Amino acid sequence: MIRIALRKHDPEWARRYELHEARLRTALGDRPASIEHIGSTAIPGLAAKPVVDIIVGGIDPHDCPARAALERAGYAVVVDEDGHRMYAPADRSAHVHFWSDARETERHILFRDWLRDRVDDRALYEDVKRRLALRPWNDANEYAQAKTAVIESILKRARGAPDGPRIDTFARLLLETLPADANVLEIGAGEGRLATRLAVAGHHVVALDRELRSSFPIAEIAFEEYVAPPATFECVAAALVLHHVNCLEATLEKVAILLKPGGIVAIDDYGWERSGDPTFRTDRASLHTSASMLEALRRIFEEIYYRDHAYFDDGAGDDALAFTFIGRRRS
Repeated sequence: MIRIALRKHDPEWARRYELHEARLRTALGDRPASIEHIGSTAIPGLAAKPVVDIIVGGIDPHDCPARAALERAGYAVVVDEDGHRMYAPADRSAHVHFWSDARETERHILFRDWLRDRVDDRALYEDVKRRLALRPWNDANEYAQAKTAVIESILKRARGAPDGPRIDTFARLLLETLPADANVLEIGAGEGRLATRLAVAGHHVVALDRELRSSFPIAEIAFEEYVAPPATFECVAAALVLHHVNCLEATLEKVAILLKPGGIVAIDDYGWERSGDPTFRTDRASLHTSASMLEALRRIFEEIYYRDHAYFDDGAGDDALAFTFIGRRRS
């Protein structure tokens, strides 16, 4: 097991990159290559592991003459996989990446440039990194994989995906329905947008998610594994996750147990099976449909609100069809 040691941003990292860039350009000679400083050490103000990440574009990762040139310059192959090769100098002060897919270069540069300009997402990313660094990891790759969810959330914003009306509408409906100072459990809190709105309004929110991608305090646990006393919450809410649960009936029975008498369940989810995109439907064919979810919800909860509606450009996925169900636990 290893521990991840994050350090306060050091201007020396930029100078270290410049030395490696010059060394790489000399080694690669006249090969047409773009060389970029990427990763957290390339973002002023962001804490990072003190290893400079570099990406080289325009050269196939499995180019044999390039490999020979880099090895003569003191860079050894430390990762060799299909479409990706990573080199490191003897002191491991840098990781030099070659990708066959040019989109990887675009992705890393977009992420770097976005975080250089956006204080809010930079703070979010550092917060998640610091929380993850508190844990032991089998290796650095496992730690890197754990950051995937927050990185993809940030990249979605960097690419201009709109937030859309879905969370705003769902939050408004909940705020109109909840009693004051309610205890709320959110399943699949994601980026914490709904949990934050409810907390700001004075409610006490316990937010669950399998992955960290929010500055809102998230309990990183699946709902199936979450334990709380019966009749703890005035509300259990879930947005865009119920269609993924393994056993819908068991999930809803557990929700009912956690609710106080008269407590409410609030569900906002995809109607993916009604999408006009056949690929989207095929990808989700094994998931619960809106019809099956509604049938199960209505068996356990007394319906107090239902709307079948469409959101467009909601930033939540490829599908624009949705339904919202709010029900009360039957006494």
